[in-house]
This record gives sequence, structure tokens and C-alpha cells, in this order.
Amino acid sequence: MTIDGRPKQSGSELPVSPRARVPLPQAAAPLCPGIHALHVGMPKAASTFLQQVAFAKHPEINLLWEPGIPLYFELRDRCDQSDFNLKHFSQRLNDYLDSRQFPQGNTTVASFEGFCGPQLHCGCARQITQSLRQLVGRVPVLVVLRNPYRLLYSIWAQYVKEGGRLSLQDFLRQEDAPSRPADLQQGIYQRVEYASYLQLLADSFGRENVHVLLFEDFQNHFAQFMQEMFEVLGVDSSVEIPNQILWRSPNYRNANLFRQLNRWCCSKQNQGLLPYWVYLKYRLWFDRRVFPSRKWNPSQAVDVRRWLPDIARAKIQRSNRAVADWMRRELAELGYDLG
Repeated sequence: MTIDGRPKQSGSELPVSPRARVPLPQAAAPLCPGIHALHVGMPKAASTFLQQVAFAKHPEINLLWEPGIPLYFELRDRCDQSDFNLKHFSQRLNDYLDSRQFPQGNTTVASFEGFCGPQLHCGCARQITQSLRQLVGRVPVLVVLRNPYRLLYSIWAQYVKEGGRLSLQDFLRQEDAPSRPADLQQGIYQRVEYASYLQLLADSFGRENVHVLLFEDFQNHFAQFMQEMFEVLGVDSSVEIPNQILWRSPNYRNANLFRQLNRWCCSKQNQGLLPYWVYLKYRLWFDRRVFPSRKWNPSQAVDVRRWLPDIARAKIQRSNRAVADWMRRELAELGYDLG
């Protein structure tokens, strides 16, 4: 069976794509052999922590990530354009690798949130995936997934933190509205279509090279999560990583209060009703005093299911069942909606 529950084609080693099947590229030498593994940073799934702490502090990992590597953004934004030359791009990436002078013998991990597209419908995820396959070959690909409902809540909380004014209910229902905010222009429900994206990775890198971990294990079984992740990357799994929180999602009450303040401070045209320096001062105070005030507790999360369109919830349920089959794990106990 494929990840989305469809039967395999006879004699096929890999699952059948939910769209047209994409044959694996020929086994040509990778254009950037100095990259040994990929971390696809999925939305709101501990990517910042892995980049700034876990990968950065492991002595056997060369981390190919900085907040502003222009080459990554170029690959994400231009790989589907006719004037994009992958060979020229790989030469520049190799030059950048050489300039870093990484220790020999370490595992070089390329990590970037933009590698996922985000997922299928936007950001040319298929072209990005196929380009990565030609650049690095069939290397291990690490993907961390999060409960879709908690993910949607966290996306809204981040939207509010950055000045958003929509309520959670309106945010989830504005997907198809003509006046939807810029945050929704690329859609939010596509980001929880995990099964289709995992299939896309399997088509390019091989099912055996796509390794799926869960954000819930990162939260609840941190040491075990780190050990499993390092084993996937082929580095020493006994290295201890400090369990430090870089960002806590606020509870619903605090986030909704912040949203009301955003609404009060901005008009419909997003023009400040307060002097800009006052607005900045309030934002800094609120960030420091309210958002870090309570440690994240899953019981504080609002159940978003009641506000989801039926078609979105049905897609999430199908995807969750497929991911459970992929991982051969019971996900209902972690709050994943299997229908």
C-alpha cells in the first residue's frame, strides 16, 4: 500500500504517487557530494531549535544553515523558472561549502524551512525536491511532523504575535475569502497534507531514505527523540543536547488578548492608531511579559476542529491515517484525528 492508502503497482519498490508517478532520476553522481543529509524544516516543528541548538552543538555535524543563506532562497524561489541553471547553482553552492572549511569526516547537514515549499501547492515543492535530489543524491532526509490541529493553532499564534488581528475562528475560515490576509495567500491547510508531501519525497529520494519523527516525541521524550534523530544522520547518538525552549506558544487567552491589542492599535488599513514608538514599546513589553509567562501545556490548546471546513478536516484525517501507516505507529493516542 502507498502512504495515501492506494495499492502499489506490481513489482514497484516505491509507493505510487497520489498524482502522476515521477520516476526516480538516474543514479548520476550528485552535483554537491559534500552534503550528506537533508533536514526539511516543516512549519512549527522545532526547526529553529534543531538548527540553533541540536545540530549546532553536535561535534560530528557540519551545519549548512544560517538565517540568510541567499542560495537556499534562490533555490526555493527560482528553481521552476526557465533561466534557472542547476549546474551553475551547484557550483556556487560548492564554492560556499569550500569557504566554510568544515572539519573533514563530519556529516554535513543542509537544513532549511523553505525546502518543503511549503508542501505541494506553493513554492514549487516538486521542483525543489527534484532539484535537491540532483544536488545531493539519495541521502537521508529528516522530516519532523506535528499534530495538524496543534500546528494550525501555532500558526495562528505566530500570526498574532506578528501583529495579526483575525480571531482564531476567522483565521481558519478565511482560507478562501477574497480579502484574506497575506499570511493566508499561500493557504494554511496545504501545510497539513503530510501524506502527499512524504510521497513526493519518497518518489525522489526513495522510501527507505525518508525518516519521519514527531514533534510530540520532541516535547515528551526529548532524549529519545535526539538519539533517534542522530542515528538517522549517522552520528554519535550519545551526545547530550540541552533541552531549552526557544519559543513557547501562548495559551489561547493570552494570544486572544494580544490579538485584541493588535486590533486596537491598527486600523483596517493597518495604519497605527498609536505613535509608532509607543506601539513598538507595547509589543516588546507584551512579548517579554505575556508570551513567556506560561510554559506550553497541550491541555491549554484550543480544539480547532469545530471551526475547520469539513473538506479540510476530511483531508487531515486521510493524511493522518496514511502517516500512521507509513510510521507503523498508533497516532490516535497522541491526539491525531484519524476519523
